[in-house]
Amino acid sequence: MEDIAVISMSAGVGNSTDIEKVEKLFLNGKTDTSRDLTSFWRVDLDSLGLTSSKAKELSIQQIQTLVHIGRLFKYAGLSSHDNKSVSIFMGADTEGVGKKQTSKDSIDRIKNRFSSDINFIHSFASHFFGFESESVGIQTACSSSLTSLYFGCQSLNARSSDLSIVGGISLKEIDEQIKNVPGMIYSPTNICLPFDKSADGMVEANGVGFVMLKRLSDAQKDGNEILAIIDSVAINSDDDQKMSFFATSISGEMNLYKKVFNNSTVLPESLDFVEAHGTGTQLGDYAELTALSSFFENRKRKLPISSSKAQLGHCIHAAGILGLIKTILQFKDNVIFGLPNFEQLNKNFENENSNLIIFKKPVLFIESILITKLKNKGWKLFRLPLMTCGRGTGTSLEQLQNAQLLQTVRGLSPVCLKSQQNQCGATWKTAFLSVADPRAHWWCRRSAEKY
Repeated sequence: MEDIAVISMSAGVGNSTDIEKVEKLFLNGKTDTSRDLTSFWRVDLDSLGLTSSKAKELSIQQIQTLVHIGRLFKYAGLSSHDNKSVSIFMGADTEGVGKKQTSKDSIDRIKNRFSSDINFIHSFASHFFGFESESVGIQTACSSSLTSLYFGCQSLNARSSDLSIVGGISLKEIDEQIKNVPGMIYSPTNICLPFDKSADGMVEANGVGFVMLKRLSDAQKDGNEILAIIDSVAINSDDDQKMSFFATSISGEMNLYKKVFNNSTVLPESLDFVEAHGTGTQLGDYAELTALSSFFENRKRKLPISSSKAQLGHCIHAAGILGLIKTILQFKDNVIFGLPNFEQLNKNFENENSNLIIFKKPVLFIESILITKLKNKGWKLFRLPLMTCGRGTGTSLEQLQNAQLLQTVRGLSPVCLKSQQNQCGATWKTAFLSVADPRAHWWCRRSAEKY
């Protein structure tokens, strides 16, 4: 597979409706699982090129899809008018909210039904922007947006499109009483605690996320900013060796890990981070911890893991791509975002020899390397002064090389990513992200080797 570049991304969750606000959530260890859709209805129609009368015919998911695709082009410094060979692959929530104004009139109800239909969201976006390549809706539940990523890469490799927009959106009225239904997977406390002993279920939330893909060779030739590089993509489905259809398959996850690494230039032992599915359910988290610990059991140092759902909740059709966006933001900020509220590992996962580690607060990549090495040595944990900031029917993963990161997401589609050369002009075997001071970079590298 030809390397694919990520050249732009856009996201919004809860009351944090743009990527800058989402980034601040991660950096500050805050959560935003607000189910209020008011902020998503606030749209500058003029900048989008929509008339108020036309906007009234559209659902909130259609409008926000247009908003975030527009932002992708803006952030990439491109014009949608000049790019027609663009494909769209996306997932959308089947229970998405329809248009804001409704009436009892039968004709209006019919219009509202079409405006809410997820089968029209991607094709309307292609029509609105004048795109001429594939426009496909992907419905694989939690893995929809990352499965979309898989097909976006396929389109680019097949030369069916020159740009591919992939992602997902899940905006709906969530019943607040759902958490009170006994026997369900939802958290009664409405607090998501991935991998934690006290985890009591998932927290469903609203969110949207999209990324723009381009063949790396074309992105380099055109001088685009490259946020990350997709190195390997694979998908699979669970086998039948599990308790039920909705249960997580440990063997299914491990088979997918093998599949993606077989197609990747990255070795499992050189990975620096895992962004996991981590929904906060005891059984699901246990299965994921077991699969990860077993697959990476031969590593010489501990492997940090995390989950965006601790801060964003489970945004269903947008969940996977939001995890990818979080992972790329870690490149930008040179940090592994922490797992807020984490206290103690899942009570069913009793593996004292596990090589997995969880950081509660943000940690610099270079600090993480030292910490995980020292943990393996059994030495007292210490911190460097360089710290600067206070799943299922299958599996998906993203793996980034040059601070290599791995993300597993419930559903389908593993992906390998590689970051660009760092600001010091060096490419490390165990990469650290852009440290501005070459001396600091060198010192941390030598310190990591020493210990």
